[in-house]
Amino acid sequence: MSRSETRHIAANDARHNPADLPDDIALDELEQAIWQDPALTDALKNVAEPSTRVRPGLWQPAMAACFVLLVSGGLFFLQPSGTTPVISQLLSYQSKVAERQMVNLQDGSEILLNADTQLSVSFSAKQRSISLKKGEAYFDVQKDPQRPFIIGTQWGDIQVVGTEFNVDQTAQGVEVSVYEGQVQVTSLHGNTTMLQVGEMARLTADKIEVSVFQPESQGADWMSGQLIVQGHSIQYVVDQLNRYSEQPIYLAPDVRDVRISGAFEVEKIEQSLNLLTEISGLQLSQIQGVYYLSPIQ
Repeated sequence: MSRSETRHIAANDARHNPADLPDDIALDELEQAIWQDPALTDALKNVAEPSTRVRPGLWQPAMAACFVLLVSGGLFFLQPSGTTPVISQLLSYQSKVAERQMVNLQDGSEILLNADTQLSVSFSAKQRSISLKKGEAYFDVQKDPQRPFIIGTQWGDIQVVGTEFNVDQTAQGVEVSVYEGQVQVTSLHGNTTMLQVGEMARLTADKIEVSVFQPESQGADWMSGQLIVQGHSIQYVVDQLNRYSEQPIYLAPDVRDVRISGAFEVEKIEQSLNLLTEISGLQLSQIQGVYYLSPIQ
């Protein structure tokens, strides 16, 4: 499939608006069309000035220190007299762009955060609660029948006793993939489904869709630096790649729902974007610090 050459537009300062470009820079038809796209115009208004922070290594050792914010640490005991008390605590964890982090919980469970992910943890005597604010995480949960492990998302809840599974939350919905044990998912409308190993559920605002996949021994594909999609929208792929890209990636509105399949290297953003253009027939432009994917003119 044909692919257009990546274009670069020169400007004196990445904060300039299109109207501020020097007079000697002539915009061709493609560039004019891009600048007229309302979605890109709005996006460029929100692009911050270049950050001076040093990009962390993408695949740090699993035991790398995680950014931890103690939101509240009130201690109270809910166990009956004569039993070991359980300390209730609320902790927040966050990974940065192009970084993953390991979280070791007090019950022995482990959570591996994918890039640009945020969640909070609250344990009590009766329940282990996780609130996934955004992003993706792989859970290895220790069994404790007396305290169910519940993950809350904006699209529904996930409940387990002990198992391994992946949860991926985007603006379009949340996907739950089971690698070991059983997982119960409940939508916002109260619909409930029990997932077995090799099953994946996608929760959206109004439904639960269940499909099957082949679980790999190493866990979710992103844990080995891969993004593997089968019949997903281009918008989904862009959302995933944005977790690893220092430069924001934007997509023309009229191609967001186009479905594609392929495998992408999350550590090599430009290579993955070029592959995406080959698969989808789009063209890639780099404009004032952002990547922009649009139909070929």
